[in-house]
Amino acid sequence: MTAQPCPGCGRPVDRGDVACASCGAQLRAIPFPAVHSSTVEAPTGGARSPDGRSYWNGVQWVPLRGSTAIRWTVPWHWIDVVGYLAVLALILFGPRLLLSGHPVTATLAGTLQVVLYLLLLALLVAVVHRRGGSLADLGWRRVRLSWIAAAPLIYLGGLAIEVILERVTVLILGHTPGNTQCAGVQFELGSAAPLIIISAVVLAPLVEESIIRGFLFPALRTVWSFWPAALLSAVVWSGGHVLLFAFLPFTGLGVLFAYLRERTGSIWPSVAVHAITNTFALVVIFNNGCR
Repeated sequence: MTAQPCPGCGRPVDRGDVACASCGAQLRAIPFPAVHSSTVEAPTGGARSPDGRSYWNGVQWVPLRGSTAIRWTVPWHWIDVVGYLAVLALILFGPRLLLSGHPVTATLAGTLQVVLYLLLLALLVAVVHRRGGSLADLGWRRVRLSWIAAAPLIYLGGLAIEVILERVTVLILGHTPGNTQCAGVQFELGSAAPLIIISAVVLAPLVEESIIRGFLFPALRTVWSFWPAALLSAVVWSGGHVLLFAFLPFTGLGVLFAYLRERTGSIWPSVAVHAITNTFALVVIFNNGCR
């Protein structure tokens, strides 16, 4: 018999097995596509099986029906997640507290942002590597090019979600809250445009998606089904921006990004959509200011 990963726990099972000996998952109802030997290139994230009833999530074949209830496995532990998020908060908000009340140039602010993103990424890779994981475990996996090509259309869907939830925010608060992040970005665009472009268009999508959809979301998926894990990871990501007006829109966008991670097993589709979102925001701020 040829081994395939169990969709329940990921451990090897034979194609003829009725149930997984490790977790008890029923296997006969799960269509195993043709086996990919070492001489055959593995499918890319999001690929459909020949019978159209399963998809490849970057690690294993998952049935399309009921797949969101299957628990994931990750090499890192909850102590790693909690510890990393605590250090992340310290790195992000520590400099703001230390520099509050002091004049900061646009170049210094942009440089500090780039350095902090690189530091957070290096720390994340170190935590995962310490547990025997790799970049692939963080979602740095190959994905079908059609998912990347669809990024502009997915962005439009995300934009619609943001607009709707912005209106909901205004209805709840009774007014339109100020956008402090916009003022900061406009300040840095004045004399440190290259730094803010690198930070917002390249580093922010890569690092934030690696942390939230690559590290936190899979950890939540080990204990919860898709929707609770997607919602909580989106709330953490949205709350990290510390923007009242954007909390609901960013939460909705975060759930969309989590779906892309769930569906493809890769962070690259959400990185692409995230980059387009930030690029469009920079263009709007550059042309129209913060109105």
